[in-house]
Amino acid sequence: DASSNSNGVSNGDRKTYGVAVHYVLPDSLGFLKGSELDIAYINGRANTGEDAVQNLYIGATVPLPVDKLSAGIAWDVRQQGGGPNSTDSVLGLYLEYEVDDKLTLNARLERVNDGPSLALGNRQTNSETDAGAVINTAGTSDAWDMTLTANYKLWDGVSTRLEYRHTSLDDSAGSTVDKDTDAIFANVIYEF
Repeated sequence: DASSNSNGVSNGDRKTYGVAVHYVLPDSLGFLKGSELDIAYINGRANTGEDAVQNLYIGATVPLPVDKLSAGIAWDVRQQGGGPNSTDSVLGLYLEYEVDDKLTLNARLERVNDGPSLALGNRQTNSETDAGAVINTAGTSDAWDMTLTANYKLWDGVSTRLEYRHTSLDDSAGSTVDKDTDAIFANVIYEF
């Protein structure tokens, strides 16, 4: 909705579109059978309606020789506007183990390449802007994330998730953000 997502900026012609492809490799490919490939692309505008925002996701999951264990890789990239330093990206490696029909355990390691859109390293305010937050690109920092997750299905369409995440910034010089952070998240997820 252009009016509710525009932070007060008239942006009635802003459109967002996306496309996604999901492919499961056939049994004829031997040890790769059942592997999955996902590609998704979304194009839209930032809240101001001026800067184009493009998101690309490429992911693959491969079953491993250990029963109920799979590995994956994912690459997310976001470009806002154009020019130098307008791209953020995350490259992740994943392991998933299906304990039983209800419980799944996941481990994820991610490399975050921070650009001006994520601004992990620093944010400063500027009263001259309507949003009140200007990104200090000199203070951005790349990071490593390590996440451990337990997903538990309560019943069809409802699951719970407990997640621990450790983030380590490469360089938080001049930043108001801690170099190393730990967080615990708990969720109840309803799918419809």
